[in-house]
Amino acid sequence: MVAYVNKSFSLGLIVVLGLFVVSSYARLSMMVTKDEIHAICTKKGVNSSLCFEILKPTREISTLDLSGLIKFLINYESRNVSDTLNQLKLFAENTTSTDYRSTYRECVELYEMAVDDFDTSLKALAAKDYDGLNLGIGALMTDMTTCEDDLVTIKPLPQFFITRGILVKQLSNISLVILECFLREKKKLC
Repeated sequence: MVAYVNKSFSLGLIVVLGLFVVSSYARLSMMVTKDEIHAICTKKGVNSSLCFEILKPTREISTLDLSGLIKFLINYESRNVSDTLNQLKLFAENTTSTDYRSTYRECVELYEMAVDDFDTSLKALAAKDYDGLNLGIGALMTDMTTCEDDLVTIKPLPQFFITRGILVKQLSNISLVILECFLREKKKLC
C-alpha cells in the first residue's frame, strides 16, 4: 500500500511539474498581446505615436512573440538604414564641398557599421544573449547620434538624413524597452 501511494505521489508530482514547464515554455513563445504593445508603446522615452504605428495590429505583428517583435524591428530598421546608406553614398560622391564630402563619408562609414550592428544584434537575439543584444542596439544608436552630430554642421541642414537617423534611434529604443522590460528575467531598467 505504501509503495502504491509513493508511486501515485511521484506520478502526480511529475505531471504537475510537467504542466508547469509546458506552461512556462508556452508563455515564452506566446504571441504578443495588445496589452503588451500598449505597455511597450507607453513606456517613458518611447515615441508612442511611432510605436503604435509600427506595431499596429497586422497579420504579421499578430503572429510574433516578443523576440519576434524585436527581430521585426531590427529588420525594419535595417531596410531604412540600407536605403539611407545608399543615398548618403550618392551625396558623398556628388558634393562639391570637400568639407561636406568628408562629413558625408564619415556618415557612410557609420551607417556601414550600423549594418554590422544589425547582424550582431540578430545573432545575439537568436542566442538569447540579451547583454550582447543590448550592446548591439546601443552601438547602433551611438552610430546614428555621431552621424547626426556631424550632419548638423552642414548648411543647408540635411534634414532628411537627420530625420532618418532619429527614426532609427527611436525604433532602437522600442527594441530596448522590449528587451529590458519584457524579455529579461531580471528587469534592469523597468
